[in-house]
Amino acid sequence: MRVGIKFCGNCNPVLDTLELARALARASEIEFVHWEGFEYDALLILSGCAVDCASRPDFRGPTVIVAGNHINRVPRPLEDLLDGILVALNQAINHPV
Repeated sequence: MRVGIKFCGNCNPVLDTLELARALARASEIEFVHWEGFEYDALLILSGCAVDCASRPDFRGPTVIVAGNHINRVPRPLEDLLDGILVALNQAINHPV
């Protein structure tokens, strides 16, 4: 599975999105690539806070949005964020809505 990552500007982060992306790569077999210039199966948008100001690329496939401690607008404890994102990505790709 290949996932494109789109970051916000990190102007007021509650979480370190770059470190989160690195942890996701270490914790899974998913290949994470930059959202621009690559083909991918799903898009992961990482916003460092709940404002969720990251722009949305024109991507028509499954998308998972992380905004602060929210995954697809559902709040999660920060300590469960990593596992929650991996579950959301697997569900988005294997069971698209």
